[in-house]
Amino acid sequence: MENARFAELTYRISQYFDDTFASGIAAQNAMLTTLSTLLRTRVKTPEAAKAAKDISLRRKPVYQGDLDDIEMYFMATVKEIKKGIGSHYAEQEAMSKKVAEKMFAELTKGQDVQHPTITAEQLTDAMLDSVSGMEGATPEALEQLRNGLLGILQSAAEQENAHEADE
Repeated sequence: MENARFAELTYRISQYFDDTFASGIAAQNAMLTTLSTLLRTRVKTPEAAKAAKDISLRRKPVYQGDLDDIEMYFMATVKEIKKGIGSHYAEQEAMSKKVAEKMFAELTKGQDVQHPTITAEQLTDAMLDSVSGMEGATPEALEQLRNGLLGILQSAAEQENAHEADE
């Protein structure tokens, strides 16, 4: 509500409610209908019929302009507010990258980094270690997560081995 665009947004909404622009569009549509009808009824040529159809297609939904304006101002307001709040995306991405690099370094310690041997259990334990300090990470929840991750990783490894055997 403190955003400068909010006042413009509420003004556009009030115009929508009192039909300020809709009445203009309705009048324009009536004029186009009249023109189209006159061409169709007074001028009996194929060109006039085509022109009448083209004119008819120029009619617009009465409230569409209002709704488009409201949507545009609303989205601009939301984007400006978001910009003011800022984004933690880059910070979270950097943190995730650090965690992944730390995990990889620990899992490959003493190994050939180009061809490391990492088991599903090692990867699962490394992932659990990174989330074990989170709120709600009870021993029971961590055990359930471990079982689920281990199952997924083992299944993926089995599929990969089967795929390699087929080749």
